[in-house]
Amino acid sequence: MMNLICILKKHIATVLFIASLINTGFAQNEAFEYQKFKWEDKPEFNITEEDRKSDATLLKDYRVIEYSTIGKELKITELLYKVILINEDKAVEEFNKIYIPDYNTEFVIKFKARTIQPDGTTQLIDDNELKSLGNVEDKGDYKIVALQGVKKGCVIEYQLVRRLSVDYFGRQTYQSEYPVKEALFELATPLEYKFAAKLYNDTTPIIKDADGDKLIYKVELKNIPALFEEKYSNYTAYRKRVDYKLNEVVGNGAVLDWQRAVDFIVDGTYIFTSKEKSLAKSYLKKLDIDNKTELQKIRAIETAVKKDFQYQEESGDIYTDPEKIFKSKYANETGFRRLFALIFTEAEIKHELVVTSNRYNHVFDKEMANFDFLETFLFYFPSSKKYLIPDSYGDRLGDIPTSAYENDALFIAPYASGSTFYGSYKIKQIPKTPMTDQGDFIDVTISFPETMEYAEINMTRTLKGNSSGGIQAIWDLLDEDTKKNIFDQFLKTTSEDAVILSKEIKNTGIENMYNNKPLIINGKIQESTLLEKAGKKYILNIGDIIGEQAEMYQDGPRQTDIDIDFPHRLDRVIKVNIPEGYQVKGLEGTIINKYQTADPKESKYGFESKYTLEGNVLTIFVYEYYDFIHASKDEIEAFKGVINASADFNKVKLVLEPK
Repeated sequence: MMNLICILKKHIATVLFIASLINTGFAQNEAFEYQKFKWEDKPEFNITEEDRKSDATLLKDYRVIEYSTIGKELKITELLYKVILINEDKAVEEFNKIYIPDYNTEFVIKFKARTIQPDGTTQLIDDNELKSLGNVEDKGDYKIVALQGVKKGCVIEYQLVRRLSVDYFGRQTYQSEYPVKEALFELATPLEYKFAAKLYNDTTPIIKDADGDKLIYKVELKNIPALFEEKYSNYTAYRKRVDYKLNEVVGNGAVLDWQRAVDFIVDGTYIFTSKEKSLAKSYLKKLDIDNKTELQKIRAIETAVKKDFQYQEESGDIYTDPEKIFKSKYANETGFRRLFALIFTEAEIKHELVVTSNRYNHVFDKEMANFDFLETFLFYFPSSKKYLIPDSYGDRLGDIPTSAYENDALFIAPYASGSTFYGSYKIKQIPKTPMTDQGDFIDVTISFPETMEYAEINMTRTLKGNSSGGIQAIWDLLDEDTKKNIFDQFLKTTSEDAVILSKEIKNTGIENMYNNKPLIINGKIQESTLLEKAGKKYILNIGDIIGEQAEMYQDGPRQTDIDIDFPHRLDRVIKVNIPEGYQVKGLEGTIINKYQTADPKESKYGFESKYTLEGNVLTIFVYEYYDFIHASKDEIEAFKGVINASADFNKVKLVLEPK
């Protein structure tokens, strides 16, 4: 799909090409940086015992990116040089093939690869053995080469030099589940092109220096540890990486800062033809919203647009141009954004376009105007302080994507001067949705027949915000099998064998979302596994009511900070009608208290369970809450304690015995 970032980059390429033509002093570079890296006939690698401790170790990981002017054209040449020590058989499958992206490669200048066995035996592979591979995981075409002789104890060495399609933003990620002994990043550019380069998740400085007619940005890293995926972690965002971008072309006024990004975004969103404006006016007239409040107008517009137009993950102006969208009724991500911008503008509804990164991949960095950050687009309405997600049917006014929580963003205020639109901007943080607006609340009453053969469960689940899984908006569009699976998911908390005797769902539909009514699911369930006979006694698996809970254990120290998707509460009230002639034992096991800090009132997350016993009615109260999205890894023990407290409650059993 051709999203707005791709469109921006096309604009940038045009601007910078014109800028390069203005300066006639650009010279052709004869000696490329990659030529400094020689392919040794008999390489020697200093392999230590430490290098052999992991499944594989990257002994060398060098990346050199060079921008050069050949004639009057800007070109990019990239060197990748890697040396990989294979220590375990399970790493063979990971490294016995080399993939080269074709979608951003103009041509391969040089490719060599070899496997070197412990006895020095070498098997050499060159570019004649590169094979074309079709689209891989929707990422584009690749070339692939299969390496021979890859096995435990060998070393893989390869060098790739290729000409890349011109881009003015880039990223090199150096950290993975395998350690890196030596890493190098080097960016070479003509003197006229001023770049910025920044290393993330590491404090090693990037050194900038001049070398003849080039500027060199360089950083060397030693002994990068392996980084493993951990529970409750935005893994991709924590890996060591270098981002780089073009800042300006000296003497030509081509500056790529946030204002330039805003200019491109406004141009790509708010340029409308007179025909499109007329179509928008006609559409608004049918909605009959002249006498409504601004909030009512926004809701009416969102409801109509998301009902009348369908999302298509396709490219082409038929899906991006409002005039064509009005006719076809189909739009892609860019198309929905432009359509809403057009309609809000014609309705004279004051709004801002908000653009940010996906925090799961990288946090928005206001000091680094990297257009690759610009992935998520929202509308913001200052009068109501509400956000709107333009291309999601299941999300409605007031919803914010979790990927944007507590992330900085460009807040762009579009304004017209004559027939031209411009944009001013501020960088502000997008808030997280409050914990009070998001949660899963279970209210259960358990009874038993005289035969004690099963448990009868009356359950009500009240779901707010993201905890409802987006079901409210789409319920009426679902088929019966999907609806049945949803009821099973929310009502069969004890076991898959539970029998749902009756069920109902309340507050579905867009109006209930706009009125902040929670989704309510009621059910009556018959469950035979909740109660186990043990002689004259019965074991009541009371913890099963909250469903299976994840346990959190980890060998070794925590590597990354703690991240969760959204703040939320998980409250449960469990009432048990104790049969006549029985008493309950083991209630002390239901008392669990774990918090972030010693003072529950000061804790951002915690777990508390307690009970009351009045006559033959036992009531257990369980409160679990997470009022944050990001916490320091130094808190991992406290966090694990809360997570595991929920799993501990899941294991609680009570004994019903004759009095």
